[in-house]
Amino acid sequence: MEPERSFDEAANGQTVKLRRGDVLQLQLHEPRTSGFRWNVEDDSKALGHLKELKSPSEAALPGALAYRRWQFTVERTGSSVLRFRLRRPWEAPNSGRVFELTISVAD
Repeated sequence: MEPERSFDEAANGQTVKLRRGDVLQLQLHEPRTSGFRWNVEDDSKALGHLKELKSPSEAALPGALAYRRWQFTVERTGSSVLRFRLRRPWEAPNSGRVFELTISVAD
């Protein structure tokens, strides 16, 4: 089994050092009942593959925080940025909060 590392919003703006074959899990909170969703802006395809994972059922209370999860499997060496933006679908593409995680991959 490949090493797995987990990150959340506390890792925003950080650089993580990984190796080929590592698996990165990312979990970001979103208030779904108010229309906000995390949108993938840059998924570091140059270094590997990003897929969204199923999340547990959303909270039943309106406005309660739910979260989305992704898994990034490192396939190549180099450096790149995972970038997500939290916004409502009807808002301007460059509006909303940004989450960035720089990935640096060595052999």
